[in-house]
This record gives sequence, structure tokens and C-alpha cells, in this order.
Amino acid sequence: MENNVRLDQNVESPLHLAIRKGHSAVVRILLENGADVEHKTGGGLTALHMAAKRGHLEIVQILLDYGADIGCLDDFDKTPLHLAIEGGHSVVSRVLLEHGTEIESMTNAGLGPLHIAALRGHIDIVECLLLYGADIERKDGSERTPLHCAIEGRHLSAVKLFLDRGADVENKGKFGMSPLHAAAQRGHKNIVDIILKVGASMENKDEFNKTPTCTAIMEGHGGVVRLLLENGANVKYESVEGLNLLHIAALKGHCEICEDLLRFGIDIEGRDGQDRTPLHVAVEEGHIRIVKLFVERGANIESKNKCGFTPLHVAVRISPAIVNYLLNLGANIDSKNDNGRTPLHTACVLNEKETVATLLKLGADINATCKSGRVPYDYTDCHYVDYSEEKVTRRLLAGPDSVIYMLKQHIIKLKVAGLYLHEKNESVSQSFVSPSPFSAFQLCCKNEVELMKSNLIESNISCYEILKQWRNPMYVANQHVMNKFETKDFSQEFPKYADILKCLIKTAKLRYLLLNSAQKYFPFLVRLSGNNLPELPIEITRMILSLLSEEDLSNISESGKRIAEELIGPQ
Repeated sequence: MENNVRLDQNVESPLHLAIRKGHSAVVRILLENGADVEHKTGGGLTALHMAAKRGHLEIVQILLDYGADIGCLDDFDKTPLHLAIEGGHSVVSRVLLEHGTEIESMTNAGLGPLHIAALRGHIDIVECLLLYGADIERKDGSERTPLHCAIEGRHLSAVKLFLDRGADVENKGKFGMSPLHAAAQRGHKNIVDIILKVGASMENKDEFNKTPTCTAIMEGHGGVVRLLLENGANVKYESVEGLNLLHIAALKGHCEICEDLLRFGIDIEGRDGQDRTPLHVAVEEGHIRIVKLFVERGANIESKNKCGFTPLHVAVRISPAIVNYLLNLGANIDSKNDNGRTPLHTACVLNEKETVATLLKLGADINATCKSGRVPYDYTDCHYVDYSEEKVTRRLLAGPDSVIYMLKQHIIKLKVAGLYLHEKNESVSQSFVSPSPFSAFQLCCKNEVELMKSNLIESNISCYEILKQWRNPMYVANQHVMNKFETKDFSQEFPKYADILKCLIKTAKLRYLLLNSAQKYFPFLVRLSGNNLPELPIEITRMILSLLSEEDLSNISESGKRIAEELIGPQ
């Protein structure tokens, strides 16, 4: 047996082999004949380590009787107690504790016996360790208390036991996470419930300024979020970036959580640090279900962020489907951001073909100018200084589905119909020298215009006349004319101009309403100015207002209405 001392540590001794097989009688014989009780095999395991790991109680007692070192460490700084707990061997663990093993010894991973028992959910061992005085608030190498470990392991009984034994429910672990944060992060609804019942704070913030509710939302645990809200969690939370809980839920795409937050009264128009509403965020992330939810719950589709972007501006960059949805709701197709760019400008910058086609079809203003005086066409890549062979070839071969081609066709339609063109678009139209790729298209447009001139809505009113004079309120005011006009299917008669006719009449009707509203409230603005001017005749007021843009009319109407409400009450 003397050779046992010289065994390589990677080779198991006869004693280790006997323990592995659980042969207690053989173990006793080997020890009686001088086997080295402290010999270590691979991983630094002594005989006591192996016996504890395998739960061989009788062998553990024999080894202790022969003086085995109860505090010996393997290569991972684990004592026999650590290994017994890992294996769930409660009786062996108790015997080792009775023999005085160190109860707070930490492995090289920073785990104490109580942490391991909590992580594994060995409730009987947890009780035994607490009985022998284990520190219930001792933190491991990851700054977790045993309570944190029980939560991480989803062991409800262990959590209850720690709480019954007085574990601090507000003791924060790594990154400032309280036990409630830990339970919320992992979606352990039952554990969250019992932690709340012992009075845990729902408003504690971790090192990232997140409350448990915020944490649960970020992880998408709807059941936990609902439970926290039902128990009074504050919906007025704001992150470091100024995000409220609804912004966060929208950002992560959690539609059901958004519904719950709205049900508990969160502000649907709350602003973050970039002055975005939750609707802006939902659009940015392309979450159309949430976009629809917010709109159905009354979100303002014209709200602007700090750069003046409406949800429609944002959608142009993200999702044609959301663009269509917002436009069908009546979103202002020509709304301008702080640089004066409309959604069409943005779509041209990004070369978003599908979106450009949609915007043109639904009446986007091709003549709109930004603050630098550029029309949308100026933002197509043909106007960027790049004369590489690849770019030049692409511009020359721009096909029917290209942004440039679509814009040029639209310019031609306006030009042929004699409708207004900005000077920059006018110069584009003059570049079409016959014959050109657009010659056939121009001819079709001319033929349609001639047909419109002969197509009468009334005995003396042609489709072309309405097309040319759509701003004249006389046509919109004539309900008989409008009814006849709107019931006609222009897509068959005038396929090139059907969309333009439809959009211009829609704009004309909106303008007519704005004109009437502005006329109603204009006198209140005059009164506010302090000038004792006589009230203008209706005809003069109407004439002045008719010279203004739709945006100006809207501003007059809204401002005048506010003043009227202050002076004479709700309108």
C-alpha cells in the first residue's frame, strides 16, 4: 500500500475506485491497511470529496473516523460539503455540518453552500444550513444573496423559506437588482406575488434606473407586468432617456403589455428625451399592431418629435404598410419637418420606390419645397455629384419602377394638364426633348386631357375645369356637382389622371371646411389684436382667406377657436 502515496493525481487510487462503486467494506479494509485518505485524483478530489459527491453516507462516516480533512479543497475550491449539496445529499450534508465543516466556505466561482442549495432548490438542505447558522444575507461572487439564487432557480419553496426566515427583500445584488427585480426579469409571476405580499417596494430602481415593472416590460413578461400594475406600480416611471413605460413596451413590440398599460391610465402622448410619443417609437420599430392599437386609443397621428417628424415621416423610412395605414387614416401627406421636408422628400432621399409610388398616388405635393428650396426631385440620386460609371449608367437606364422615372412621369402629367409646377420641376419637364423615353407617355396624357375637356359633369362644367380650378370653393359647395363627380369611375376613362382628380377633390373638400372654419374664427383673431377695426364684410374676409394655404387656414382656425372658447365658452 505504500505505493499509494506515489500515485499520479490523474489516476484514481484503489480507495477512490472502491468509493466510486460504493463498497464500504472494501474502503474500511484499504484504510485499515494504510491507504492515504488525503490522496487527490483528477480535479483535486480526495476520498471524502468523492464519497460526499456520490452521497455514500456510510463511507463518509468511515473516512471521517479515519481523520479525513473535512475542509479540503478540490481544484475548484469546493469542499466535500459543496459537493454533497450539489448532489442534493441532505443526510451527508448534515453529517458534515455536525463534524464542523466550514459553513461559509466559497468556491472559486464565489458560491457558498447556502447559495448552491438555493440555486438547486434543495429545501431540506437550505433548512439545515440555516439551522447551523449560515448567513442568510451572504453575497456570492455575483453579488447575489441566497434569496436571489432561489429566485434565479425558480424555486418557490426556497423563496418562501428565506422570506419566512427574515431574508431582506430589499437587499440589492449585482447592478442594484433587488429580489423583486430578479423575479420580474425572469418572469416568475408566483415568486413576484409572494415577494409583493411581504411588502417589497415596486419603485426601487437598479443601477440603470429601472424599476421591476420596467424590467418585466423589457423582458416581455406580460403576466408579471399586469400583477405589478394591479398591485399599484407607478405608471409614471421615466427612464434616463425620458422613456415612459409605454415607450418601452412599444420599443420592444409587446402589444398586450401596451394594452395593459393603457388600461391602467398611462399617458399615450407622453414624450421622451427626443420628444417622441409612443406612437413614434412603435412606427420606428415597425410594430404595426401596436401602431394600430395606439391610433385606436386616440394617439395623435400628427404629433411631431424634436426634429419635426410626424409618425408618417418616420414610417417612410421603415414600413410601406404603416405608410398606407396612416395615410388611409388621413395623416397629413405634406406635413413638413423642421427642415421643411415632407414625407415625399424623405422617401426620395431614401430611394423608397414603393413609398414614393404610394405618396404620389395619394396626392403628395411634388412641388413642396424644403427650407433650402429643394423640391422632392432634387433629392433623387441623379442630383448628387457622383459621376462614376456605375451611377451614370444607372441614371440613364432608370426604369419605370425607379423613383426618378415615377417623379418625371408625375411632372409630365401636371405639365400637360396645365397644372402648377415649381420652377425646378418646370425645368425638368423642359428637358424632355422629343423623341424621348417619355414621348409616348406625354401623348397619352394629352389625349386624356382632351377627353376631360369634353367630359361634362354638368352642362357647363367639365372634368378638366374642375381639375384646373379645384381651389374654387364654388365646385365643392355645389353638392349636386360633387355627388356626380364622386360617383364617376375615372380609372377607366382617365387612367393617367384618375388619382390626381380624386386627390385634388379630397384636398378641395378639406380646404373648403378649413376655409369655413377660418372664416368663422377670423374675427376673434382681429379682436385679439387690439385694433378697433370694423368687422370686414364676409366677402372681403373670404377673399383674403382664399389666398392662404391649407396650413395657414388650419392655424387661423385653431388659434381663433381657442380665443373664442376663452371669450364665450366651448364651441
